Amino acid sequence: MMRKTKFIRVITLLLSAALVLLLATACNNAGGSTTTTGGTNAAATTLMPATTEMPTTTAVPTTPRPTVAIDPSLPYFQQEQTEFEQNFGFSAGDFPFGSDETTCLGKCNYSQVTKSDIDMTGSGLPFTVAKEVVTATVPANWWEASAIRTADKGFQIANGDIYAGCLWVKDPGGENPATVYLAIKTPTDSWSTEGQMSISTVTTTGDWTKVYFYGQSLNDETDSSVIQFQMLLGNQTQTVDIGGLYVEHFPGTDANYAAEMNMPLS
Repeated sequence: MMRKTKFIRVITLLLSAALVLLLATACNNAGGSTTTTGGTNAAATTLMPATTEMPTTTAVPTTPRPTVAIDPSLPYFQQEQTEFEQNFGFSAGDFPFGSDETTCLGKCNYSQVTKSDIDMTGSGLPFTVAKEVVTATVPANWWEASAIRTADKGFQIANGDIYAGCLWVKDPGGENPATVYLAIKTPTDSWSTEGQMSISTVTTTGDWTKVYFYGQSLNDETDSSVIQFQMLLGNQTQTVDIGGLYVEHFPGTDANYAAEMNMPLS
């Protein structure tokens, strides 16, 4: 009898232990929430944040220098002054080589060439003073055939100052295509110390062509100096038409050096 009772007690203990284990498992399942829906384990699903695109970089727009309309009814030098000072950005300029067409190209000294006036009436071009210059014989030194404008007195020009300007040229026809060599210098300067020019040799065509130039002085010039704007014409026999010469002098400032870059390339 005691053995039977003991056996029943062992069976009861085993059943109780199994029941406790089942209850514990059920509690775990309820608290851990491993619910599956459609074959996807919800507990293992992690919501990823929405993809964020990299911001695009927008280039800062560059604003071109505003262009001032040039009044064609103005005298030629005033038209060019508007272009150089307001459109290109030069400032504090003056005119050591003449302040109008008559006192600029009109007062050049010509050597070992012949010149004649060109009537520009009805040409539709903005300038009125032009010369036809003939080099009939090549001189011993090619630079001796020339058209030169010496600076007026009263202008102080420092090393590094800027000369900027333009002229119009044309080849009216002849044995050789006409060329003009531009220089800023004094008669005593060697070629290595003459004022540097953005363009030295100007070539011509059968049409009037506007040529821009700028350069820097390599010397300090005073009233006792003889600084000159030179057009050298003796490299060959030729005929060349020259008009609309404009030369303005500016102090050598950073702003004026930057203005050189606004000029058209010739």
